Amino acid sequence: MVDKALTIIWSKRAVNSLEKIHKYYFQLSPSGAENVKNDILKTVSSIKYL
Repeated sequence: MVDKALTIIWSKRAVNSLEKIHKYYFQLSPSGAENVKNDILKTVSSIKYL
């Protein structure tokens, strides 16, 4: 079976939430903020349609 790639469309609300998360963690640790953001984006991109 071949996994189909999905196109993820981010709403403005989702983008704003991601930015708020990044800003919050950036105050604690800039590198940690990048890690959190990248983990979220990686998880979203790994969503598969079955």
